[in-house]
Amino acid sequence: MVVETFAWDVNPDLVSIPLAQGSRYKNLEKHFSSFTHSENEIIASKSTCDEGLSLIEFEKAGTLRDGPSHQLIYLCACFQQRDISVDREEIVSVISSMIWQAGPPCSVDEILKLLGGINGNFDHDWYRKPAGILKDPHFVEDICSLLHATIDSCSSNWAKQNILLNVTHVAMFIFEHVSEMESCAKDAAGIVKKCRQVAKRWIRELLKASNLSEEDIVKQKLRARIADVAATGSLTFADSDYLLSTKDDVGLWVYFRAVFNDNFASAEIAEGSNRRSHLLHAYHIAEIVASRLQFLLLQSKSGLEKFLLSYWSSASTCSDTRNWKQYEAHNWFHLDCVVNESVCKLQVDIISGTFLVNGSPCKNLPRSISSSKGEFLCFN
Repeated sequence: MVVETFAWDVNPDLVSIPLAQGSRYKNLEKHFSSFTHSENEIIASKSTCDEGLSLIEFEKAGTLRDGPSHQLIYLCACFQQRDISVDREEIVSVISSMIWQAGPPCSVDEILKLLGGINGNFDHDWYRKPAGILKDPHFVEDICSLLHATIDSCSSNWAKQNILLNVTHVAMFIFEHVSEMESCAKDAAGIVKKCRQVAKRWIRELLKASNLSEEDIVKQKLRARIADVAATGSLTFADSDYLLSTKDDVGLWVYFRAVFNDNFASAEIAEGSNRRSHLLHAYHIAEIVASRLQFLLLQSKSGLEKFLLSYWSSASTCSDTRNWKQYEAHNWFHLDCVVNESVCKLQVDIISGTFLVNGSPCKNLPRSISSSKGEFLCFN
């Protein structure tokens, strides 16, 4: 148990990404990974504001973490007044720090009040001051309404992927801390599911744009964005009946992982980047939900049928999309079927998203290869 005289003794880089030298938020960096500063310090340092940043955003972004108990209140105000650029990577970093840097614990009295007066021995170490405000159902209702409005404002623009990521992070944080409050948990889960559907729609629009493009550089950029959005989609799942319980949930989970696996290129990931942190977070979620996925697929394989019909273009000509079987390696499933009068074996790893047709991956080749007949035959 961390005592009330809490001191941060873990490398802040675990939850906060160092800002690039050219970042307009660089002079606020020290305030992004700490909650010990005051609003007066930020106001007094306005003379250091970058010319690319407004004074109001400098102040609002700088005070987001002003005191562990006030962070969500400040964030709620920023969502309402739209004072900060939620689509910036730097804001992804500060919101991630706000959520994942634990902070000092609530007092035992505060925890007992939060739990409705439960007595006896219980593990309350995770009840921290940054989340203390979530015991107020009216605040939860207000911030959920603002998150709905925020995601609605960008749902038709897949270039706003950082907004989708930020809303997903905040909604999941709320959901994890209000799971004992049924109405609040449903509200938070509703936002998470909305983010999930937005991610699914954006992936289809991005895939369409990628298929229409004839330039390799454009395709590569679109595929990187597809991988990022698919990773965000993966973050909308949890080991919970609210977020992972139906065949549609299972099908969409495997879809996100397969799309990510198809479009991810490890060579593009820079060490110590926001993107690397984001993609690793998606892998961590996969480990968390693995047992629940196994249980659900033991009950019914219909989630894999849902996945196949939404993901594989030849599924409509497949003789059987239901008779999936599990390998001894529990994450792998296979299906024997006939496609266009040819026997076909389909295999999928529900955690990594690897999808194989007759032992070969279904991935698009770069145009530099597909345009050359000789190279195309070698790779196809």
